Amino acid sequence: MAMLAAGLALGTTACEEDTTEPTSLAKTIMGDTADVGNGKAMSWLKLDDAGKPTSIGITFTEAAMEGLPTTPFPPTEWVLTLPAEASVTAYNHIGLDWNAQGHEPTSIYTIPHFDMHFYQITPAERAAITPADSLTGYIQPGADYIAKDYIIPPGIVPGMGFHAVDSTAHELHGSTFDKTFIYGYFKGNMIFGEPMITRAYLLTKPDFSETLKVPAKYPVTGKYYATKYSIKYDAAKKEYVVSLDGLTMR
Repeated sequence: MAMLAAGLALGTTACEEDTTEPTSLAKTIMGDTADVGNGKAMSWLKLDDAGKPTSIGITFTEAAMEGLPTTPFPPTEWVLTLPAEASVTAYNHIGLDWNAQGHEPTSIYTIPHFDMHFYQITPAERAAITPADSLTGYIQPGADYIAKDYIIPPGIVPGMGFHAVDSTAHELHGSTFDKTFIYGYFKGNMIFGEPMITRAYLLTKPDFSETLKVPAKYPVTGKYYATKYSIKYDAAKKEYVVSLDGLTMR
C-alpha cells in the first residue's frame, strides 16, 4: 500500500508538471528614438508568445504632428535603427521622411505627408544609389517578384531607388490622397515597403488596417515579411502608431 501511495503521489506530481503553462516570450522591444516636430518618433519590434516577430513599426507622440519643418525640398529625413532582434525580419532600418509640401506627381502627392520607408538594405547600400543609376538601376523584376497591380515607372530617387505604385490606388483615380502603400526596387530587387500617409489623415485619429498586396517571391528568403499594415491612434497614450503587421517567413 505504501508503494501504491507513493506511485499515486508521483503520478499526481507529474500531472501537475505537465499542465504548467510555458513562459510567454511576448514583448515589444524598442529601437531608436528621434526628435520629430515638437515630439518624438520611436521604432519598435513586437514578438508573440513564442518569441516570433509579428509587427514592426513607428510610434509618434501626439506632439510630433506639430512644429514640423516647413522646408519644401529636400524632405527632412530621420533614420531610425531597429532593435537587434529585428535581424530575423527582412527589415534593416526605417527612413522617416517629412514632405512639407508633398512631392511629385503634381496634384496627386503634393500634400504634406510622411514617407515611412521600411528598408531591406543598409544605409550604406542606400547611399550608393545615385542619379547615375537612373538607367542601369531600372530593371523590371520578374513577375513573381512584384505584387498584383503594382507598376514601376522610371525615375530614380537618390538613396531610395524606384517606387512601385498600386495602379488601382484611389489617389490615381480621382480621389484625394490620404494614405497609400508603395514598394521600392533597385536593379530588379525589392528594397523597401513604404506606408505614405498625410499629416491630415493622421490627425483624424484613424483605426485602419489593411491586407497588403504581396509578391509571390522575395529576393531574400528565410526572413519575415509584412502581409498587412496599420495606421492607428492610441487615445490612452496619445500616440499615433504605424506598423507593418502579420510578419510571415518567406
